[in-house]
Amino acid sequence: MDIIKAVMHKGQIATENSSDARALYQIARYGVMHDSGRVELSLMEAVYLVEKKRLEIVDTRNKIVPIDGLLKKARNAEKHFT
Repeated sequence: MDIIKAVMHKGQIATENSSDARALYQIARYGVMHDSGRVELSLMEAVYLVEKKRLEIVDTRNKIVPIDGLLKKARNAEKHFT
């Protein structure tokens, strides 16, 4: 599998519509599959997949969201996130 691309917008993370993204959902049950073929991931799922080099997240300006920025958002959203 290749690295899956995703976009972060207003705290939500949605993957591209690709066979790798669908496999991520179908095989490992990450996220929620939408009719568009995109998979919406939680912040915790996204952090894990970025750390494992399975996911690359960009913002709406197409700039890569670094792992430290993603971790900061996750910590702000989830009080018990470490």
